[in-house]
Amino acid sequence: MKITQESISDLNLLLNLTIEPEDYQPELNSELKSIRKDAQFKGFRKGQVPVGLLRKMYGEKILIDRINKVLGESLNNYIKEKELKVFMEPIPADKEQKLLLQPSQAKNYEFAFEVALKPNITVNAKDCTVEQMEIVISEDDVNEHVANLRTRFGQRVDAEDLIQDKDMLNVTFIEVNEEGEAVEDGINKETALFVEYFNEDVQDELLDMKAGDSRNIKPFDDLKKDEDAVASVVLGIKEVVDMEALQAKSFKMNIDKVSRMAPASLDADFFGKLFPQEDLESTGVITEQDFRTRIKEEMSKAYKEATNNRFYEDIRTALISNVSMELPTDFLKKYLLLQNKETTPEILEVEYPTVEESIKWSLIRNQISEDHKIELSPEQVEDKALEDIQNYFQKSMGYIPLDADYDPLVKQQLQNEEYRTKLVTNMVEEKVMDVLKKEVSVTEKQMPLADFIKLTEKERDEANEKAKAIREAAENKAVTADVE
Repeated sequence: MKITQESISDLNLLLNLTIEPEDYQPELNSELKSIRKDAQFKGFRKGQVPVGLLRKMYGEKILIDRINKVLGESLNNYIKEKELKVFMEPIPADKEQKLLLQPSQAKNYEFAFEVALKPNITVNAKDCTVEQMEIVISEDDVNEHVANLRTRFGQRVDAEDLIQDKDMLNVTFIEVNEEGEAVEDGINKETALFVEYFNEDVQDELLDMKAGDSRNIKPFDDLKKDEDAVASVVLGIKEVVDMEALQAKSFKMNIDKVSRMAPASLDADFFGKLFPQEDLESTGVITEQDFRTRIKEEMSKAYKEATNNRFYEDIRTALISNVSMELPTDFLKKYLLLQNKETTPEILEVEYPTVEESIKWSLIRNQISEDHKIELSPEQVEDKALEDIQNYFQKSMGYIPLDADYDPLVKQQLQNEEYRTKLVTNMVEEKVMDVLKKEVSVTEKQMPLADFIKLTEKERDEANEKAKAIREAAENKAVTADVE
């Protein structure tokens, strides 16, 4: 095996590999001899089949396996011997020619691979200033949350008064003609719809109505549902022959019944539904005020997790902007295209900035892990896998079996390479964040819950718009490329 090295750029190398006959012929001949011992071909005694015939039948497969093994081992050994700090896997170079295998001949096989070198980076988190947000939960916030919980765990009751915006209506749609009379053998369908399913102008009229009232309606115009849902769910027509004709039909809608959720009472039964696995007395949830205090604690805990995630994301963003690094861009684009066959160069060109940020963070995280000698013991990984399994039981069953034998489950889970890699990466990231929280400069800011919700909704909408713009730009580039 011969390997030569060329420089494509400061962070991109070309490795030329030459596999010589001595790298594969001994194993090829040995494998053919092994096959010959048990080979039984018509016209030949067992063990007497000519090697040339076996070479013609099995030689190419054996040669492919041997060459792949030699390539992998040689690349890894060369990278270790030369102490090349690579990241990402090597990729075939553009100049690689189609391989012509000839098992019957002793010849050289040449390959070329590109490798990417890690950039030298210095991480100084003390230069970064990050905002740590604290959510202020008011009594009004608690009251609103409690009201929502009471509605969620309440009971549906019939209502005789005027319709309200959260009510559910049991209605009958009766097909009528231009005079408002029922069409003989026309559509007559009972269904249930929430008030919010109707368009706003219809909702306004419904709020002045009650059970027993009726109004004319055109379902396809007056409901916030797509035409297939109106046809199949509202009108009960599973197979539409003429959608245009169906949309033109008029209906009388009888409001047969109105029902709404009656809020759950603030009593021990309600508290027990919210905290089913707890001894209410031991947790202090025995009075309405105790309950409200506990709800506020749970809300604070949930939003603390949200603000922590935001804090971590802000640290990540700050470091990506702060740490100077060059990347082997051409190599990375080739690598990404090879990894995702459905991605085109035009789409990648649009999406690459986002991917590049992720790559930069991965390099920064690994550098911090190396600088601070962050390591995980097998026991730590197993404990985290056990925690994941127990959390799964808690969410799916509502409790954690205490007498279960978790060892086989942990072992099986960690044999899944994808799960294990993700688990270890997340654990390292948590430790990295623990380091960074102590090093970055932090400014604290309090924000009312209502303002925080508005902020996150605004940012979510902006992120969705950005993602939509990226998709559209990628599609436009793809269309342009097809035209050209």
